[in-house]
Amino acid sequence: MKPLTYILIFLLALTIALSVFIVNFHDAIHILEAMTYRKHIELFEQLTSSQAEEIASLTAQIEQGQEIGQELTLQPLGEFEVTHYNINSGTGDGITKSGTKVLEGRTVAVCPEQIPLGSLIYIQDVGFRIAEDIGAGIDEFELDLYVDKTTEECYELGRLKNIKVWIIESEGK
Repeated sequence: MKPLTYILIFLLALTIALSVFIVNFHDAIHILEAMTYRKHIELFEQLTSSQAEEIASLTAQIEQGQEIGQELTLQPLGEFEVTHYNINSGTGDGITKSGTKVLEGRTVAVCPEQIPLGSLIYIQDVGFRIAEDIGAGIDEFELDLYVDKTTEECYELGRLKNIKVWIIESEGK
Protein backbone atom coordinates (compact mmCIF):
# COMPACT_ATOMS: atom_id res chain seq x y z
CA MET A 1 0.00 0.00 0.00
CA LYS A 2 1.03 3.54 -0.60
CA PRO A 3 1.80 5.90 2.34
CA LEU A 4 -1.21 8.04 1.40
CA THR A 5 -3.48 5.04 1.91
CA TYR A 6 -2.08 4.49 5.42
CA ILE A 7 -2.61 8.16 6.23
CA LEU A 8 -6.21 8.01 5.00
CA ILE A 9 -6.91 4.83 7.02
CA PHE A 10 -5.35 6.44 10.10
CA LEU A 11 -7.46 9.60 9.66
CA LEU A 12 -10.61 7.51 9.20
CA ALA A 13 -9.87 5.52 12.38
CA LEU A 14 -9.14 8.74 14.26
CA THR A 15 -12.42 10.25 13.05
CA ILE A 16 -14.37 7.19 14.21
CA ALA A 17 -12.64 7.22 17.60
CA LEU A 18 -13.39 10.91 18.09
CA SER A 19 -17.02 10.39 17.08
CA VAL A 20 -17.42 7.62 19.66
CA PHE A 21 -15.78 9.83 22.33
CA ILE A 22 -18.06 12.77 21.51
CA VAL A 23 -21.20 10.59 21.63
CA ASN A 24 -20.14 9.11 25.00
CA PHE A 25 -19.31 12.58 26.38
CA HIS A 26 -22.68 13.90 25.13
CA ASP A 27 -24.47 10.95 26.80
CA ALA A 28 -22.65 11.64 30.10
CA ILE A 29 -23.82 15.27 30.01
CA HIS A 30 -27.41 14.12 29.39
CA ILE A 31 -27.20 11.72 32.35
CA LEU A 32 -26.02 14.53 34.64
CA GLU A 33 -28.76 16.84 33.35
CA ALA A 34 -31.37 14.11 33.91
CA MET A 35 -30.18 13.57 37.50
CA THR A 36 -30.52 17.30 38.23
CA TYR A 37 -33.90 17.41 36.47
CA ARG A 38 -35.20 14.43 38.51
CA LYS A 39 -34.09 16.18 41.70
CA HIS A 40 -36.06 19.28 40.66
CA ILE A 41 -39.13 17.17 39.81
CA GLU A 42 -38.96 15.60 43.29
CA LEU A 43 -38.58 19.03 44.91
CA PHE A 44 -41.46 20.40 42.81
CA GLU A 45 -43.69 17.49 43.86
CA GLN A 46 -42.78 17.99 47.52
CA LEU A 47 -43.55 21.69 47.33
CA THR A 48 -46.83 21.26 45.46
CA SER A 49 -48.05 18.27 47.47
CA SER A 50 -47.59 20.10 50.78
CA GLN A 51 -50.67 21.41 52.49
CA ALA A 52 -52.15 24.64 51.15
CA GLU A 53 -51.22 26.59 54.31
CA GLU A 54 -47.56 25.63 53.99
CA ILE A 55 -47.48 26.69 50.33
CA ALA A 56 -49.19 29.99 51.17
CA SER A 57 -46.62 30.61 53.91
CA LEU A 58 -43.72 29.72 51.61
CA THR A 59 -45.17 31.95 48.89
CA ALA A 60 -45.38 34.89 51.30
CA GLN A 61 -41.79 34.28 52.44
CA ILE A 62 -40.51 34.23 48.86
CA GLU A 63 -42.40 37.37 47.87
CA GLN A 64 -41.09 39.19 50.95
CA GLY A 65 -37.52 38.16 50.12
CA GLN A 66 -37.14 35.94 53.17
CA GLU A 67 -35.11 32.74 53.43
CA ILE A 68 -37.10 29.56 52.80
CA GLY A 69 -34.92 27.05 54.60
CA GLN A 70 -31.36 25.87 54.84
CA GLU A 71 -31.77 23.27 52.11
CA LEU A 72 -33.07 25.76 49.52
CA THR A 73 -31.53 28.90 48.09
CA LEU A 74 -33.32 31.60 46.12
CA GLN A 75 -31.88 33.71 43.36
CA PRO A 76 -34.07 36.56 42.13
CA LEU A 77 -34.07 36.69 38.34
CA GLY A 78 -35.95 39.95 37.92
CA GLU A 79 -39.30 40.98 36.50
CA PHE A 80 -40.70 39.05 33.56
CA GLU A 81 -43.49 39.23 31.03
CA VAL A 82 -45.58 36.06 31.16
CA THR A 83 -47.73 34.65 28.35
CA HIS A 84 -49.56 31.33 27.88
CA TYR A 85 -49.31 28.50 25.36
CA ASN A 86 -51.15 25.27 24.66
CA ILE A 87 -50.58 21.89 23.05
CA ASN A 88 -51.11 23.36 19.57
CA SER A 89 -47.97 25.49 19.94
CA GLY A 90 -44.63 24.31 18.58
CA THR A 91 -44.63 20.76 17.26
CA GLY A 92 -48.13 20.09 18.59
CA ASP A 93 -47.18 16.72 20.08
CA GLY A 94 -47.09 17.91 23.70
CA ILE A 95 -43.45 16.90 24.18
CA THR A 96 -41.24 19.60 25.70
CA LYS A 97 -37.67 20.45 24.75
CA SER A 98 -36.54 18.53 27.86
CA GLY A 99 -38.43 15.44 26.65
CA THR A 100 -41.30 15.52 29.15
CA LYS A 101 -45.01 15.67 28.40
CA VAL A 102 -46.45 19.16 28.99
CA LEU A 103 -48.40 19.47 32.21
CA GLU A 104 -50.50 22.43 33.33
CA GLY A 105 -49.31 23.63 36.71
CA ARG A 106 -45.76 22.38 36.09
CA THR A 107 -44.47 23.24 32.60
CA VAL A 108 -43.07 26.65 31.69
CA ALA A 109 -41.16 27.62 28.56
CA VAL A 110 -38.10 29.79 29.13
CA CYS A 111 -35.13 31.39 27.42
CA PRO A 112 -32.55 28.66 28.16
CA GLU A 113 -29.66 31.14 28.09
CA GLN A 114 -31.23 32.82 31.13
CA ILE A 115 -32.93 29.89 32.90
CA PRO A 116 -31.45 26.42 32.31
CA LEU A 117 -33.90 23.69 31.33
CA GLY A 118 -34.85 21.59 34.34
CA SER A 119 -34.65 24.54 36.74
CA LEU A 120 -37.25 24.92 39.45
CA ILE A 121 -38.59 28.47 39.52
CA TYR A 122 -41.14 30.41 41.50
CA ILE A 123 -43.33 32.87 39.58
CA GLN A 124 -45.11 35.61 41.53
CA ASP A 125 -48.91 35.17 41.48
CA VAL A 126 -48.51 31.83 39.65
CA GLY A 127 -46.48 29.47 41.84
CA PHE A 128 -43.79 26.88 41.30
CA ARG A 129 -42.96 25.66 37.81
CA ILE A 130 -40.22 23.68 36.10
CA ALA A 131 -38.40 25.09 33.08
CA GLU A 132 -39.19 22.21 30.72
CA ASP A 133 -39.65 23.91 27.38
CA ILE A 134 -38.37 26.66 25.13
CA GLY A 135 -40.06 28.74 22.48
CA ALA A 136 -38.86 30.46 19.36
CA GLY A 137 -40.40 33.76 20.46
CA ILE A 138 -39.21 33.66 24.06
CA ASP A 139 -36.45 36.10 24.90
CA GLU A 140 -34.78 36.98 28.18
CA PHE A 141 -37.24 38.15 30.83
CA GLU A 142 -40.11 36.33 29.12
CA LEU A 143 -41.90 33.14 30.18
CA ASP A 144 -44.63 31.11 28.52
CA LEU A 145 -46.85 29.06 30.86
CA TYR A 146 -48.36 25.84 29.53
CA VAL A 147 -52.16 25.70 29.99
CA ASP A 148 -54.76 23.13 28.93
CA LYS A 149 -56.82 25.69 27.02
CA THR A 150 -57.67 26.62 23.46
CA THR A 151 -55.49 29.06 21.58
CA GLU A 152 -58.21 31.71 21.90
CA GLU A 153 -58.35 31.17 25.67
CA CYS A 154 -54.55 31.53 25.84
CA TYR A 155 -54.83 34.94 24.19
CA GLU A 156 -57.66 35.89 26.55
CA LEU A 157 -55.40 35.18 29.52
CA GLY A 158 -53.28 38.03 28.20
CA ARG A 159 -49.78 39.15 29.03
CA LEU A 160 -48.78 39.47 32.65
CA LYS A 161 -46.17 42.20 33.08
CA ASN A 162 -43.65 42.98 35.82
CA ILE A 163 -43.97 39.50 37.36
CA LYS A 164 -41.14 38.66 39.75
CA VAL A 165 -39.37 35.34 39.22
CA TRP A 166 -36.90 33.41 41.39
CA ILE A 167 -34.83 30.33 40.61
CA ILE A 168 -34.85 27.80 43.45
CA GLU A 169 -31.86 25.58 44.03
CA SER A 170 -31.35 22.84 46.56
CA GLU A 171 -28.15 22.63 48.59
CA GLY A 172 -27.40 19.23 47.11
CA LYS A 173 -27.48 20.46 43.51
